[in-house]
Amino acid sequence: MTRTPALTARSRALRQLAWLLGLGLPLALAAFLGSGGFFESYHAQAVSWREVPRSDGVADEQQRVLLLRADGSSFEKTLPTRAISGLELPREPQALVPARVSEGAPVVHRDLFSATVEVTPTTGARRVVSTIRPVNAAIPLLALLVLLLARNLVMTGSIFRLVSDGKMNLPGVTQEPQGVPVQKKTPSKKGPPPPRKRRGR
Repeated sequence: MTRTPALTARSRALRQLAWLLGLGLPLALAAFLGSGGFFESYHAQAVSWREVPRSDGVADEQQRVLLLRADGSSFEKTLPTRAISGLELPREPQALVPARVSEGAPVVHRDLFSATVEVTPTTGARRVVSTIRPVNAAIPLLALLVLLLARNLVMTGSIFRLVSDGKMNLPGVTQEPQGVPVQKKTPSKKGPPPPRKRRGR
């Protein structure tokens, strides 16, 4: 069976698309999981909290929580508000460790390769809260879409075309019709001016 040029071009385009998705989808998935702390692990006490950047202070879905390890080192993590709501943690705008940390401070634990964080208060039930939000998938998927559109533009001349139609209509580039020989224009040579007629005396 003889493959036509159109079928060959379509097969090549599908292979390129499969290669692009095979490379881009795992990267997008890793970025999505990483934005939710999937590759982190820690065990510390929550000692204070403050608002996330550009917060209006009303109905925030996330808060920055200052965590204190047993060795005295501290770090900050952004956690869902429901993970610390009702725990009576002090608000610290500068993220400074309080001079006196309560012995009853809640313990925050996260396992490696986990999509949840565990908060254990001194009183009350242990909380298991997911830290991965669907909205975090927007940026990786947008980057994958831009990569696909860039591939189409380079290979076909249009961001909306998957297979080239043989006409690369790129800005500033003109092509001659196929099958028509290009005629080269030769510069015309100017000869000497005609002699002037002399008037008789």
